[in-house]
Amino acid sequence: MTDKTAEDFVASMVVIETNLDLFHQRHRDVYRPLATELRKLLCDIPKKTLLPRIFEDPRLHKLESTEENERNPSLAGSTYF
Repeated sequence: MTDKTAEDFVASMVVIETNLDLFHQRHRDVYRPLATELRKLLCDIPKKTLLPRIFEDPRLHKLESTEENERNPSLAGSTYF
């Protein structure tokens, strides 16, 4: 891991924490910077996604709805986020 990668990760976590605090204070418009940071951590272009550059094999908890869909596959098409 490079120093730049570590700096990017720390900066991303600060942005997420700050905007989550604002969101909980009912500033709902901060969902955009939150979404951007989550995209950078989880969904960006291969080899640029930040989380796997920090953690070799990141494992995330399943969403509650994912487990429900696995138990009842017929519900999968009706789940919206």
